[in-house]
Amino acid sequence: MKKNVFRVILAVVLVATVVVFTVSVGAVTAAHYKRGTYEGSGRGKFSDVVLSVKIRRDKITAIDVISQNETPNYWKRAVAVIDRIIESNNTAVDGVTGATKSSNAIKAAVDNALKQATVYGDVSFLTPEFLKNITDIFIRALSFIKVACS
Repeated sequence: MKKNVFRVILAVVLVATVVVFTVSVGAVTAAHYKRGTYEGSGRGKFSDVVLSVKIRRDKITAIDVISQNETPNYWKRAVAVIDRIIESNNTAVDGVTGATKSSNAIKAAVDNALKQATVYGDVSFLTPEFLKNITDIFIRALSFIKVACS
């Protein structure tokens, strides 16, 4: 009898863990960007780099330089990062060799702007398919509990 009670408790804990983990993973990945134009800054070699980042439909659509005082030759190379960021829709892009600090400043400025634009708590991940999968997992777990109690 004690063995069956232990199995039931273990099964309930397992079901709760799976459901909580699945929903929390969905919530973490459900960050979106608010539409708008946001300003961000990042520290370069000689100055703060200030950029304007435009967001439309969860996409970075434009990045404009508001101010910077980096060395002109390095800055000319570093701005290539801007196109890469727009193309990939994130700052996880390679910097520019020989203009590392300036390109890192651009990425930091965009990250700073994106933090302002980020919206959490969106439940759009709760699609019918997602809910069906959770329900299926829960039903399987209940079946396991039923077998464990037998």
